[in-house]
Amino acid sequence: SVASIPPFLINDVLKKQMDFISKALAEKRSTFRKKLQQLENIKTENKHRLRPTLGLPENLELLESLCKEEEKRQEAEVAVINSKAEDLKKCMLENAEGFVAALASLS
Repeated sequence: SVASIPPFLINDVLKKQMDFISKALAEKRSTFRKKLQQLENIKTENKHRLRPTLGLPENLELLESLCKEEEKRQEAEVAVINSKAEDLKKCMLENAEGFVAALASLS
């Protein structure tokens, strides 16, 4: 049982697990920030393409095209955020299971 494991061993396993989680999360955070930055750059490009003349009837196709591009960007942003949330849940679950398995191997 875990109660029979000396606290210093539990703390050692915990520290190793926390170090591993910190590294894994840092990598995931970096990838996520890069993806979000790419999407933010597209948003800025789309914003810079906005002009009052896009409201003219002869520019309707251009305006619709820009709107579609921005909608795709927004959908991609939501997908990236949802994927990140799922990835974090999976990472935490795997690491929690690893921690429990490491503790179990001590007893």
